[in-house]
Amino acid sequence: MSQPTDLSYDVVIVGAGAAGIGCGAVLKELGLERFTILDRHQVGASFSRWPEEMNFITPSFPSHGFGLLDLNAVTLKTSPAIAFRREHISGKQYALYLQTVADHFELPIQTEVDVRKVEPLPQGGFTLYTSSGEIATQFVIWAAGEYQYPHLNPFPGAEHCLHNSQIRSWTDLEGDEFLIIGGYESGMDAAANLVALGKKVGVLDRTGAWADPDTDPSVSLSPYTLQRLEFVYRTGRLDMVSDASIEAVELSLVATRFTANTRSG
Repeated sequence: MSQPTDLSYDVVIVGAGAAGIGCGAVLKELGLERFTILDRHQVGASFSRWPEEMNFITPSFPSHGFGLLDLNAVTLKTSPAIAFRREHISGKQYALYLQTVADHFELPIQTEVDVRKVEPLPQGGFTLYTSSGEIATQFVIWAAGEYQYPHLNPFPGAEHCLHNSQIRSWTDLEGDEFLIIGGYESGMDAAANLVALGKKVGVLDRTGAWADPDTDPSVSLSPYTLQRLEFVYRTGRLDMVSDASIEAVELSLVATRFTANTRSG
């Protein structure tokens, strides 16, 4: 593991995920030498921490042979689809792809470094206060994703629930009935995997994203998820309730299951 020093950089990239590695590859190809990439864990760490059964909703496939090879590629002339011979790759596979790209470009990556504060300098540039010291740089590229910063207390009683980011494999969970709060991509991925394991699953969601025909992928579910949802719904083990906002979750003293208090709207 390399450690940062007080040396000055032209660019510091915070985050060694898809955005960070992709930006680093571009800077290398542009001939920039005085830059570094910082990550609080390892390259592709957020992808490595996905549940074992979670896959990309965007498909990986070669589209043509003169540059644009794959929707999930972060640099030209690479393709997770060709590398893994798979269309919807797993998080661990994508982390390996990112590490391979980083090795190929010999990117200057410093791992196990937590950026705690960023301050602008009066004369221009920034100071980064990290777990391993201060770093001065002219530019900062913030490429840290949201997955490693989950909101674990959105309502009273949330401590009784398991956040999706805390799951390593759905096979690790005991019980036959599960209630999922949230019906967007990660919620429906959880539902599909639990139903596939023979569990009875209920999903509560404010908007009912599964029924929204909007073409904006930040609003409606992806075709890949809808296809999976249609399959598991036929099992009869999936119930979905829309217009449900969670006020609190209480642990029942009578039965070892969670109950959710909801209201319409």
